[in-house]
Amino acid sequence: MNDFVPISTGIFNEKQGCFTYADAINMLDSGKFDNDLKSGCTLVGAISKGWEHNYFSPTVDQRVSIWRWIVAACFIIEQTQKNGTVEVQNEEGGIDIAALYANDTSSITIYPAAERFALANHVESIAIEKYGREQGLEMAIGMYNGFITTTPEDGMILSDFGRESLTTLHEGYLKMLQDEGMPLPVILH
Repeated sequence: MNDFVPISTGIFNEKQGCFTYADAINMLDSGKFDNDLKSGCTLVGAISKGWEHNYFSPTVDQRVSIWRWIVAACFIIEQTQKNGTVEVQNEEGGIDIAALYANDTSSITIYPAAERFALANHVESIAIEKYGREQGLEMAIGMYNGFITTTPEDGMILSDFGRESLTTLHEGYLKMLQDEGMPLPVILH
């Protein structure tokens, strides 16, 4: 088995050296590619090739991380194309670029990490609670797979089911904001 992602993915330079498939999946999950979804998609392709050629066999946790990343990235890309982006001031005083989710009356900024968190919370945790960890994660993977379709022109994009599911999630959040206002920030003591 070849445990290392080929550098030919073009994502890393020689100084960064080799990294394992597990490292690559962790990089996706930790947000390393949240500001460069195109490179993240290239990395997903390299991981998929390694899996296809039996260079490694991902665990169920790794597979769910990959699919969660793909769904979140496809949603962010679609919303960026549909509604554009805005500049948002971050905690360090700098500027971040955020995608917009919008309906006829309101909009919210959306970020890849928050989308992954929402998916883990609303898909995986419910499946695990109902079916147990192993079976629940397999069911979540199946659901994420159903959220995506592939076209010759665009590659992986949201399926109608995926778009409808994510729209329902975001419409619920917008309704909560409308009814209850912005939640108070969490203060750690």
